[in-house]
Amino acid sequence: MIVQSLDRVHDPETLRHVGYVLESSDAITLQNFAPFLCHTDSNIQTAAIYATRSCNDKSESWEIIQQMFMGGGKEVVKTTIQYWGMIPHEKLLPYYKAAWPEYKSNNNDDIM
Repeated sequence: MIVQSLDRVHDPETLRHVGYVLESSDAITLQNFAPFLCHTDSNIQTAAIYATRSCNDKSESWEIIQQMFMGGGKEVVKTTIQYWGMIPHEKLLPYYKAAWPEYKSNNNDDIM
């Protein structure tokens, strides 16, 4: 019922709580959260990235992740790495590679 009502969520904090509730049910997929993951509001997008942190279909949903990275730039890549780690897919490597100099110069250990 919650997954079917996702289209009614418009608040980042509500989205975060939806992630908490659905986490134990294994009902979270990137496909269900795609509109939020690719949202133009960075707060909604960050909440969706956090809510999907334990999602198991990330590697299979690389197209959604690529769309996120294309629309959100290095900050989205950074947030994604912080909450998800790096998703091993060759199509995503250019985005990680583009973000690497910033991590390297800031002594950021999030990528490792």
